[in-house]
Amino acid sequence: MTRVYAVPQDRISEWLAETHPGIDRVDANARAAAIAGIIEGSGLFVGYGRRPGRRFGGLQAEVRRVAIDIFDRPAD
Repeated sequence: MTRVYAVPQDRISEWLAETHPGIDRVDANARAAAIAGIIEGSGLFVGYGRRPGRRFGGLQAEVRRVAIDIFDRPAD
């Protein structure tokens, strides 16, 4: 799994470093992993061509909001 997610996590980590110059590499990598995990985990409920249906209709928007919140949080 490390190899599968390495490229997207590295890319997200690089974007975080560009957006938040004060962020350290450990925090950027942790945030990137959290964002990738949230997006990937949402596929358990919505994804692979399935429609979200009424129960999970807002899931994709919520995942987007949470990922953006994690990304936009200033460096500690």
